[in-house]
Amino acid sequence: MRCLLLACLLIVGMLNAQNYVPDGGFELTKGFNDTTRWFSPGAGSPDLTGTLHRRYGSAAAYRGSVAAGIILYDEDNQAYREYIACTLTAPLLKDSCYELSLWVRTSEGSYYRCDGFGVWLGAEKISQHGSSPIHTKPVWKHPAQEAVAPDDQWQKLVVPIKAKGGETNLVLGNFRNDAETSLQVNNRKALFRLSYLQIDEITLQPCFQSAETTNTQVDFQKTHTKKGSLVVPNVVTPNNDGFNDVFFIHDLQPYTGILIRNSKGEEVFKERSYRNNWDGNGCVSGKYSYELVLPDGNRIYGGFDLVRKYTAPKRPVQQKKRRRR
Repeated sequence: MRCLLLACLLIVGMLNAQNYVPDGGFELTKGFNDTTRWFSPGAGSPDLTGTLHRRYGSAAAYRGSVAAGIILYDEDNQAYREYIACTLTAPLLKDSCYELSLWVRTSEGSYYRCDGFGVWLGAEKISQHGSSPIHTKPVWKHPAQEAVAPDDQWQKLVVPIKAKGGETNLVLGNFRNDAETSLQVNNRKALFRLSYLQIDEITLQPCFQSAETTNTQVDFQKTHTKKGSLVVPNVVTPNNDGFNDVFFIHDLQPYTGILIRNSKGEEVFKERSYRNNWDGNGCVSGKYSYELVLPDGNRIYGGFDLVRKYTAPKRPVQQKKRRRR
């Protein structure tokens, strides 16, 4: 049993190898005072929700058994906000592009839907004693007059982010004040006149990269290609800089098989249930092809470049000969 648990943890770790968010599904978070994962940056009290929340009637988590729940607006408690925050697993790199994705759902126990949801990223750690709105400029705000998750179903939000460099802290919540928050009636039978949002499966992953080849600087614009429901890389650069170090397929389904061949058609990697872990081990720079076998039997074909950073060999230091007197 212990070996099985360890294997499961290793697989989860591999699948999230490039996710800068610790515990994006909240399955390991015990409460929002756990500074190693998620915490509340203010005096508000966000929830860990499961299949039922008696006050706000939240539904099951999008995936797993746990999701987060925050109040975006409360008519009976004006200027009350709840936020969730975490410290990223590594600082973001300057002028690099990242993609933040998360699943959100307005609880059926919410009297209101609202447009009040935003994302903040920065180097400093936000902390305040009260429960009022955090007065800082978010890197992204949900479009005004457009309700978050308007159909009472889980909805995926995808937020492109260009890093200024050094960002290590992420905060999610409503950064608008009450007057700026647009409201729509969601459920007139709800007990409390508020807007309650569930959040689950948060990932923050790189989407662009600059890399070096032997003698020239290559600027890879979009380093991924859309293949059906998957987003597959078209370049792998295993140089341990946190960008495209492995052949990482976004939205990969469990039990998806993979076969990778080099330019000569020789098989270099094969796995019946790919775990997003191939880093080009033992392979040289060049063009490679892949074949994905989906769980339903359909196949996806494509190619990518493996680019290794060239390091010039060090010249031996020649010692100067002493002159004889």
